[in-house]
Amino acid sequence: MKVHGSCSDCETGDQHRATLKRRRVAPLQPGLQVVATLLALRIGYRLAKAAVGKLLAEPKVSPVDEVRHDSFHAEEHAAAADEPAGAAAREQWMACELPAPGVPDGFKLMASQQLPISTYRFYEQFLSVEATCLQDHHRSTGQYDFRSSRWKGPEGSDCHFCRLFDFMQPRKGMCTVNAHCLQQQRFSVHPGGVFVMQTDMHMDNIPYGDCFRVQSFWKAEPDPSGRGCSMSIHVAVPFLKGCLVKGIITKTSLGDCRVFFSDFLAKVQNSISSELLPQTAAEAEQL
Repeated sequence: MKVHGSCSDCETGDQHRATLKRRRVAPLQPGLQVVATLLALRIGYRLAKAAVGKLLAEPKVSPVDEVRHDSFHAEEHAAAADEPAGAAAREQWMACELPAPGVPDGFKLMASQQLPISTYRFYEQFLSVEATCLQDHHRSTGQYDFRSSRWKGPEGSDCHFCRLFDFMQPRKGMCTVNAHCLQQQRFSVHPGGVFVMQTDMHMDNIPYGDCFRVQSFWKAEPDPSGRGCSMSIHVAVPFLKGCLVKGIITKTSLGDCRVFFSDFLAKVQNSISSELLPQTAAEAEQL
């Protein structure tokens, strides 16, 4: 009996079927490789983001540190509570002989307001050691753990006074962690009663925080009528070194400052108007 086929024929058939199978699977392999690569990149990005977030996470403050901070705040303001109202403000209103500086280069106008009070009255009521308007405005924006030192001085040829604001800024925008903000402030009084305040702030615990600062320049000048003053606030965001997201940081910082200072001067104006309302009504009755 003749046997049809052989082992070699079977092997040839198996090889043919395997070749057809590879041809059907081959077109899918590049697509599977792309999907696998994208999946790996996505997982790697999430792991990296979680690791960075953990490294940059806001450090926990122990109860002992919180008590120490509260004590610092109380000590700084205890002396002010014992002084007669306005005493410290009057003592620190020391006009120097130097002319008032102009707005530095690179600073942009954020807010301005014509106020119906003198420059001294503006300082005493809203920025002196006895005033809390600016501090309260910081807290109203969501900033917390706020502490401020008293004005200390005078120092330098312009007889300036200095103080420090220390607070936490909640995470916002591209920043995924809370920022620790330290702001140095200095004010000086110049001939004619011109009031100038300059601030310089840097932020810790945030990406690129060591690359830039936020600075402001305040100036209150008596108006020609002698019955009020013109208040303006300018801001700059100087960079200390190169930064890939410089444009984003600058735009965001200036936008936040514009809102912050516009709202602050609006509160100042409303506060003054509320105080002047009874006086205006009494003068109207006399007429």
